[in-house]
Amino acid sequence: MHGSAAASSVECCGYGRRARVHGSVSLPDALEEYPVIAEAIRSLHVAERMPFSGWHVLAIQHVHSSLVVLLDAICFGGADVSQITVVGKSYSTRRQAMNLLRGRGARVIDPLRMRDPCQSFEVELGERVASVIEEFASVRESDSKGLLILDEGAVASHYLVGRPDLAGRVRAVEQTTRGARWLDSVRLGYPVVDVARSAAKAELEAPMVAGSMVAELSRVLAQFGTKLSQIGIVGYGTMGARLASLLAHDHTVYASDIDDSNAARARADGLEVHDFATLANEVQLVIGCTGNGIITEADLPRFDRELILVNGASSDIEFKLWGRINFHCPGEPLTPQQFQLTRALMLAGAVQVIESEGTGLAPLNGQIQGIITAAYLPIQARLAVTT
Repeated sequence: MHGSAAASSVECCGYGRRARVHGSVSLPDALEEYPVIAEAIRSLHVAERMPFSGWHVLAIQHVHSSLVVLLDAICFGGADVSQITVVGKSYSTRRQAMNLLRGRGARVIDPLRMRDPCQSFEVELGERVASVIEEFASVRESDSKGLLILDEGAVASHYLVGRPDLAGRVRAVEQTTRGARWLDSVRLGYPVVDVARSAAKAELEAPMVAGSMVAELSRVLAQFGTKLSQIGIVGYGTMGARLASLLAHDHTVYASDIDDSNAARARADGLEVHDFATLANEVQLVIGCTGNGIITEADLPRFDRELILVNGASSDIEFKLWGRINFHCPGEPLTPQQFQLTRALMLAGAVQVIESEGTGLAPLNGQIQGIITAAYLPIQARLAVTT
């Protein structure tokens, strides 16, 4: 079917048949409902190229409903759903999304609860991912083109650096800045596409996530009757800066960042910048956006008053106080229509990395970012009107 102008059809994720008619691709309704992902599929010629045919897929992701759409798109591009494994993050997994994935035939590894709440969830997550990678290592090379990894936090890469023998058989896409920063620090023997620091993600996803966080924070504080006047942002990267901008409308916001350029940016934005110890004594609430641990059990005796801690990162390592906190997400922070932006970028990164011949971390192609951005802006405008 590659390059053929004739009509053809394949089976995909239980959707039944699809056809190429008059040179344009007819997508299943379930994908057409997400126009940004649909545009990425068409612009990348996914149906014609079938880039994922013969590949095993490992998705280390928050199991939300938008993940179902991304994996449907990857199946539309040739992946066998029975060769897809999803390792979810128990604190955020939505049971309905998990059941949908399993119903399609994907394997989902997620116990829906932490085995040991007195350690970071990253430990258990890493163990599960390592187990899947070892399963793949036993697959004969003649039976698989390789392992495509949709990673969040470089979880798989942390393990793969100790398995250089697998480097020629893996490709990865990284979704988080924390993961991308870690990948910068190691020598990779396989290609990784950096979606995390793409301009499209920073400019379009970050405001949505920040807005969702502020709305949920306001709801929780109101529920407990807590009124704040001073808030500290630790980590003034993309997310920290967005949060500060929103919170500054109703609060005095202070910033802290060990990176001189980020600290300078905070000052340029009109914020007072302090070291963490000083900031923690000035404010009533601290939001951690570093992607690293900033408070441990050993630090607690230093605080002789009430201080509210808010995790603004993508895992539970910001405050290393496991066993003391409830790290559970009660709902999906963004709707599937909103988050299709990031899923489309991840799809584009997956196509790019499959076809990559180099090694190491590479930026997401700028042209496809522009196409995805143009497709998303009308969606963004419509969502702004209806919310």
